[in-house]
Amino acid sequence: MNLIKFIPLGMFAVNSYAVVSDKNNAVIIDAPSGAAAGLKLLNNNDITVQKILLTHGHCDHIECLAYIAEKTGAEVCIHEADEPKLSDSKLNQFDFFADAFDTENLPHVKNAFRLHDGDIISLDEIEIKVMHTPGHTSGGVCYFAGNMIFSGDTLFAGSIGRTDMPDGDMSALKNSLEKLASLSKDYDSFEVYPGHGPYTTIAREKMYNPYLKEIKYDNFD
Repeated sequence: MNLIKFIPLGMFAVNSYAVVSDKNNAVIIDAPSGAAAGLKLLNNNDITVQKILLTHGHCDHIECLAYIAEKTGAEVCIHEADEPKLSDSKLNQFDFFADAFDTENLPHVKNAFRLHDGDIISLDEIEIKVMHTPGHTSGGVCYFAGNMIFSGDTLFAGSIGRTDMPDGDMSALKNSLEKLASLSKDYDSFEVYPGHGPYTTIAREKMYNPYLKEIKYDNFD
């Protein structure tokens, strides 16, 4: 398994990634402009994109989703609670950030595969587990692959995602953070790759992130 991190582009500087199997098949995690630009790199290395896994359905994370899906034929996967955002410009906030996007030329995506908490996504030798982590949105998820966690806008290095947009819920986000903080100590060294900003680890966030430090948890199992 190999990880490719695409260069964040655009005013929102969204991180996106490709997880590549030993057979050169890949899943792309989130679909901002950086992921679209990264397709050339994947093509040049004969890497085939099989799936696009979305951490949530906000506009900055799906800006180039339709383009990537059309170019690759990859299956789009998103938690069932955020699936409506793929075809509703009010729910995904494209309308709110209309000045930042060419909203008239953003085709909607339909017939996405709906994910649920605990689902396992298989790609050759790789197994990717879905953890439902609502709060930033009702259908936010984290993906676990090997010793990596792709946290979207649930957890950042030293911070967390905002909850002041439609279907954001601070109480739900605190519960999601508690789920992450309560993982066994085996997960402390896992690398966390967020939707914005630098990567981190679970241990580092338990120690320094004020939102995780205030959580009372027992992970000594």
